[in-house]
Amino acid sequence: MGVTITVRTAAASLVAGTVLGAVLMATGRFDSLVEVYGLSGVDEWHLLYLHSAVATAGFVAVVSRLARSRFAPLPLRDAVRYSFPGACIGLAYGTVLWLVVVAYGVPLWFDIVGGQRVPMPYHHLPSLDALVAFGTVLGASYPIVRRLTDWG
Repeated sequence: MGVTITVRTAAASLVAGTVLGAVLMATGRFDSLVEVYGLSGVDEWHLLYLHSAVATAGFVAVVSRLARSRFAPLPLRDAVRYSFPGACIGLAYGTVLWLVVVAYGVPLWFDIVGGQRVPMPYHHLPSLDALVAFGTVLGASYPIVRRLTDWG
């Protein structure tokens, strides 16, 4: 069972991460992830897929756990089985990711690590577009991947 969940998470992560990268490239802000860490000479795609895997693992863990709850609302229970409710939950997840990581996390990171003052909340709209697309595609693709990898 653990291997199946890992395969599902990795597959959904690759799909959603590719969309995240495509939106960042389309907005001209693909390099923003590397800039946050102050890194040079790092392949942006590797860093992006690493972040995608972490965010996807969090999504799968939380949504799968909540969907099994006896008191879970129907859209949440259906989010792991059907693409439309999954996309809706994923859209909300992408928005929350943006709020936590970009709007508030990046200013704190810059202040603590680099001593730079960035306004809080930080309004980086290209990353909002990218994370909303990421969450929506993640939520829509996970049920499909789940059905395709239902080996038992």
